[in-house]
Amino acid sequence: MTTILYAVKDELSQNFLTPAHFNSEEEAKRQFKSQINNIPLWKDNPSDFSLYKVGTWDTETGIIESALEKIINGRSVLNWNKDYQKEKEDLHHQEQNF
Repeated sequence: MTTILYAVKDELSQNFLTPAHFNSEEEAKRQFKSQINNIPLWKDNPSDFSLYKVGTWDTETGIIESALEKIINGRSVLNWNKDYQKEKEDLHHQEQNF
């Protein structure tokens, strides 16, 4: 089975944190969003952190192939949270008026 390796890059220090493996990009984004919202340093400085796909890992052969691709920046996560919150409030308002 092949899993995807993702790592967060601290854009300020120009260093990557320890990678983690996920089955999909959506899973990795969900984890990153949680970290942006719950780690005080990240929440206070969201533009300093970005999620990258760094490669794939074949769990049967142990072979890692590199592939660097920026997925999302922490600032985008906070903007996404605001949009999501607004959608929830709009939906709640519509349900009350229905």
